[in-house]
Amino acid sequence: MRVEYKYLVPNECLPRLRALIHPFVEVDSYAARTERHEYTVRSIYFDTPNLDFYQDKVDGLLARRKLRIRGYDSYKTGDTVFLEIKRKHGATVTKHRAPVPYTYIHELFTSGDVEQYVLADEEFPEAVEDAKRFLFHLYGAPLLPTALVIYEREAYQSRINGFLRITFDKNLRGSPFPSLDALFLEDRVLYALAGHLILEVKSCGGVPSWLCSAISQFHLKPIAVSKYVICLDRLGLPQRFSRRAILAFSEKPASSPYYMDRMLHVPVWENHPIFGLTTPGQADSLDGEMGYWPVNSVPQEEHKLERGYGYGRGSGNAVTFRGPGRC
Repeated sequence: MRVEYKYLVPNECLPRLRALIHPFVEVDSYAARTERHEYTVRSIYFDTPNLDFYQDKVDGLLARRKLRIRGYDSYKTGDTVFLEIKRKHGATVTKHRAPVPYTYIHELFTSGDVEQYVLADEEFPEAVEDAKRFLFHLYGAPLLPTALVIYEREAYQSRINGFLRITFDKNLRGSPFPSLDALFLEDRVLYALAGHLILEVKSCGGVPSWLCSAISQFHLKPIAVSKYVICLDRLGLPQRFSRRAILAFSEKPASSPYYMDRMLHVPVWENHPIFGLTTPGQADSLDGEMGYWPVNSVPQEEHKLERGYGYGRGSGNAVTFRGPGRC
């Protein structure tokens, strides 16, 4: 079990904070592979048509979960991505991860054949079961690809305690309603956290005194911050929802092959009812049995963060991880 704390840090504090922790840490093995000692984290988050996962976080519910596809850096042929479920109940968080070749993500989602496409091995012995859990929630809700969230992660681990990990998550950005092909694309992203980065501290025990001292010099307080919530607020999505749009998009069950085909292959940005649904009198003329209304242009106006930084209740999480590697 690991404890996780998050802090919102002004960008100008990073050089000094980095210098204060430098004697006690070394660069994470994944970040060490790059010249700048950082890597890019990319996630497609799934949510219900009325953003239940978003609302659960904003309301600070005790039990909640997130589903996402996670990849890293730029796409290379043969890259593996991860189906992830992150569950939280009180202070306890559990992650389920299942590696899948990105090339076959469409085939997995349409067929549900986890035995064929999921890479189960000694590193991920429960990958097949974890993938089944993911698809169970995906089909059952139904869940839709709601936001692409991207950031650069500068990662360190303690020289003394290998279970202590410190990361600086920078340049947070996102785009709405990505197709599954869009995990490594950035053509429509908006930056979501101007002037700040997110510091995360993950440990199997307490936070060491040297780190507490470094953090206290900047008067930082732990907060429950969600990158997904921040990006949705920045994109203005919660304000665009209407009951009619939800009903139009929920018309077909997620298990329908037609539904899955539209989710996987149609550019959702251009066809999602939040952007395209017009007046009630046009309901019968909507294009296709799913209730899409094609549009030629997408609103890209600026939106303010009306919900702050996506804070929930509480200041830290106890975390357990299933599966090694970056998180």
